[in-house]
Amino acid sequence: MTKRAILFVSCVSFFALGWLAGAVGPSLNDLADQTQSDLSAVGSIFMLTFLGGLPAQAIAGWVSDRSGQRPVLLAGVVLLGLSAFGVAASPVLALTLGFSLVWGLGFGTLDIGHNVLIAELYAHRVNVMNLLHVFFGVGAVVSPAAAGLSLELWDTALPALWVGGALMLATLPFVLRLPRERFPKEAPSGGSNGAPFSYRVPLLWMFGAVMMVYVGVEIGVGGWAQPYLERTTELSPSTAALATSGFWMALTASRLLIAVIGGRMTSALVLTLSIGIAALSGILMAISTGGAALSVTAILLAGFGFGPVYPTIIVVLTNLFPHAPGKAASIGTVMGGIGGGIIPWVQGILLERASPEISVIWIGGGTIVMLGLWLLVRRASLSYARAAAEREQVAAA
Repeated sequence: MTKRAILFVSCVSFFALGWLAGAVGPSLNDLADQTQSDLSAVGSIFMLTFLGGLPAQAIAGWVSDRSGQRPVLLAGVVLLGLSAFGVAASPVLALTLGFSLVWGLGFGTLDIGHNVLIAELYAHRVNVMNLLHVFFGVGAVVSPAAAGLSLELWDTALPALWVGGALMLATLPFVLRLPRERFPKEAPSGGSNGAPFSYRVPLLWMFGAVMMVYVGVEIGVGGWAQPYLERTTELSPSTAALATSGFWMALTASRLLIAVIGGRMTSALVLTLSIGIAALSGILMAISTGGAALSVTAILLAGFGFGPVYPTIIVVLTNLFPHAPGKAASIGTVMGGIGGGIIPWVQGILLERASPEISVIWIGGGTIVMLGLWLLVRRASLSYARAAAEREQVAAA
């Protein structure tokens, strides 16, 4: 397969990933009713997907470095596709949470597989990686809107999960056509071969910390936006679902913008602008409870700021360690999985048992922490780059 054909396969798969991610939030109320539980209990879906995704992301990176992405992607498609049907059909909370664990296994495996695949084919191409994630955003935009339509027509959002499972399994023939061998990584600009991989490099874990907060806050906003708006404003469930769709739409728009103009920007500039916007949205979210217009504006602004963060960090990590891009990407995604499991779970508890105001203060604080972490990482990155350049000069001499 050509590079463009492989990029197409990954984009199709990421559309299905985005659809499933965006369909969870609007389906929470229906899942609670179907399993005769409350929102805080069903919100454990986020924790269980984290528990499934964590080992999957760690193992998938190692496997992809040794055997390529094809076996990783095949396993991910089957696990995620079947578990989506299971979550949508389960009448018992324990079974729903069990399928959520499998969901996490599949999602984490596919996330690593496709990201490393494109990173190896398009090194230093922040715009190409953001293009891949545009398709995730498109799926995440369309599915809440589809869930809202389903609520209007049939008074349930669960058909969106059924469609998502079918979309994921439909990618299987495409994944089967991928070559079995690993792809040689596109040569980095400047001729550098990159640093040997080591888990003891502090910068690796600093990027992981940024990913941990980022993923948790993003999932928290996207997953709980609809219940939050329903409880604090006069918006109808279908309109609140459209606001959730708008969050993913804004996220996708910012990735599309970077896909178009990102070739003229450094990864550091992309991350500084994006995380700064996200922090601004967090402040607005924390002070806007009860106001529909301001709350929706904050949610949309959050999506726009969050968009380029994940794909850009993956590009940076895989280029820091081109000899083991799967392991490097695994650190970022595993740390992201930790945040994605804990932060939305705590947010759901705060929303259900404390107050909506406290739940969004939690999220707003997370965006401020993310900005502070990034400023530290940027400073450390400059020092790391200078040290690497000095080592290359000594080696050349």
